Amino acid sequence: GDYSLLFQGETSNIKIANYVFTEGEKINFEFDMKGGELENLDADAYHYIFDLTGPDVNQERLTIVINADLSQIELGLHNDGNYSRYIPLSGLEYNVWYHYNVEIDLSSQLFNLYIDNTFVDSIEISYGILNSFYSNPSMTIGNRYTESHNRVEKALDNIKITSTINNNEIILFTYNLKLGAGTIIYDHSGNGNHGTIHGATWQYEIPLHEGANLISFRS
Repeated sequence: GDYSLLFQGETSNIKIANYVFTEGEKINFEFDMKGGELENLDADAYHYIFDLTGPDVNQERLTIVINADLSQIELGLHNDGNYSRYIPLSGLEYNVWYHYNVEIDLSSQLFNLYIDNTFVDSIEISYGILNSFYSNPSMTIGNRYTESHNRVEKALDNIKITSTINNNEIILFTYNLKLGAGTIIYDHSGNGNHGTIHGATWQYEIPLHEGANLISFRS
């Protein structure tokens, strides 16, 4: 079995502050997500996965967001909503684990998406998309930085962010959530980018025999 973190309600999130974000030719955001079905059509219909903010949060934000109906993923540079790129999704099911790899390829100026290690699509981006996030940034995982956009249940696991420099992959953050308890999420990259858990709850999933569903227990 394995642990993951379940995000429910507007105040559930992970906060990581004052890390060093190393620029490279590529930045990869990887995570496992199991998205719950949207129950209230009037609710904010998005899964916020990453929200990176610079010193001026009104001008410097990088977000990775998945629509609650699992129909689209967005890479956003939020300067009054002026810059977003979208890749459509298809065939994804609620309450099923998928591994997402969002690749920001600065050398080719492309936003590439892989799901379960299979290439999905690619779209052009601006080279300057990450320039705001190398000085005193902070990061929210599992929610918007204002803690106001998390009305759709989701579970996250195996979170990793890497930077590729001269064809060498450097791990900036990696969280495998094996501990299954407490309010600290420990960074196993050696960089000390530990985070604080707010509101999210640990769940343990027991894999049954082949062909059976997973049973989740919330702690």
